[in-house]
Amino acid sequence: MSIFFSDPRPPRANRFRVGDTWVGPEGRPYLVKQGRSHNAVSLQSLGWNVCMERQCSDTRGFKRTKWGGHS
Repeated sequence: MSIFFSDPRPPRANRFRVGDTWVGPEGRPYLVKQGRSHNAVSLQSLGWNVCMERQCSDTRGFKRTKWGGHS
């Protein structure tokens, strides 16, 4: 379950949140979608046909470029 975060200030970029956009270590942008399990997300590349599942807190090598508005 995802809760919409109404505060206009984005939270720390310490985990993947549904709706965020992140850039991976290889320079590809990824859109964060709900994963298959409770603590996982699906990263879907924008412009490439690449998807990966990661733990919400495993952001090593990634940099958030846009906050999706969810906590």
